[in-house]
Amino acid sequence: MVHRPQLSDVVALLAVLTACGGLFGAETSAELREIPVHVVHEDGRPVADARVGVLTDDQRAFEVRTVADGRSVLQVPRDAPLQTVWAMKPGMGVDYHHFREGNGEAHGADTWLPQDFEGPVKFHLSGVREATVKVVDEDTNEPLAESVVVPWYLYKPGKGGEFNISGLAEFARTTDERGIAVFDVLPADNGATIPLLIRSAHHVVHRIYAIDPHAAADEVVAELVRKVRVSGRVFAADGSPTAGASVLAAGDGYHYGYFRTAAKTGDDGKFELEVSPDEYYSLVAERDDAVSQVLNIVVRKGEPTTGLELSLARGTRLHGQVTLAPDNVPVANFELKLRQRPAVEYRELGAEQQLPNPSESRDYIQPLLERATRTDEAGRFEFVVGPGSYYLVGPFSAAVPRFTITDEPEYEVNLVARDGGEFTEP
Repeated sequence: MVHRPQLSDVVALLAVLTACGGLFGAETSAELREIPVHVVHEDGRPVADARVGVLTDDQRAFEVRTVADGRSVLQVPRDAPLQTVWAMKPGMGVDYHHFREGNGEAHGADTWLPQDFEGPVKFHLSGVREATVKVVDEDTNEPLAESVVVPWYLYKPGKGGEFNISGLAEFARTTDERGIAVFDVLPADNGATIPLLIRSAHHVVHRIYAIDPHAAADEVVAELVRKVRVSGRVFAADGSPTAGASVLAAGDGYHYGYFRTAAKTGDDGKFELEVSPDEYYSLVAERDDAVSQVLNIVVRKGEPTTGLELSLARGTRLHGQVTLAPDNVPVANFELKLRQRPAVEYRELGAEQQLPNPSESRDYIQPLLERATRTDEAGRFEFVVGPGSYYLVGPFSAAVPRFTITDEPEYEVNLVARDGGEFTEP
């Protein structure tokens, strides 16, 4: 039930944290349930003004603050499937409890709470390990102010699982003019290192940095790599510049993670992207029902790429239906991901074109352009796509359809899921 976020979600997640201040402030249902909570220090003293929140499976979050006796009452929609309830206070620490997916087995985590638990939920704040993260440019060592640093997940002993805090703005910090972010809430008794997600305007992370609550040093220095500029123009089928087209870029390299970004063309059809260097990229342009072919390029550190051209042509209507076997029941409101493979696979490049690989990594390099949509009430979905090789990631234990689009006006793909199966992803 509690999962680490996919790397593909990191950019979108950090954008939400920066622009919206987190997940709080979601609308609540008219029919609420109350969950009493009680927050105490490790010696049993009540903790006033602690923040207590609950995160639901659909990523809504609700929060209260404790009063002088360390107590309060959470109010959540009665029909909301609960995921994690937590308490925190700067200088005092964090505690959390997970909920079971239903009121049945706890999947080996005897400490997890049933969905209908009436409370009170008790939290023990057992102190913090203060730490600082300094974010700098890899080459110049210059500090990078206004970088967002987000702890990814906590793992406290006896909780039966990790707690993904990357979507909670309370735990994020922004670096000052010295490039420093100070953390005063991470628990001293965390059972593992705490990996960090870092976003900076013109730099990217090429390795994982983490805070170790048990390390001798209390400062982590994160060296970020400057992005590289990629630019070009998008043209219509008649050769005229296309304004307002979306240009999507997806890269992959030998370092940690992969990179995705997008931009719009101006009135002159020009676009400009800042991308992670030392990656192999797929680029595609689209506007309305017109889509370009995939363009693949290698982007190297410190070497801007200019003069790219993407030409639009009428796209193919890719459509289908998702149903649940054996009765062909439509699967409504389910997110489907469409992934497009490169026009030229990285392994097909000559040695002189390939990326530097000083660690002799055996990672398989494959940038994947990704689009997403949700099925309607009848389980139907639709994309407009250009020529290329694709696969669909769908629900439960549905087979993963793989197919190639050429120039056909439309192409149909149907997915059949089996009840009780697992989400399938190649």
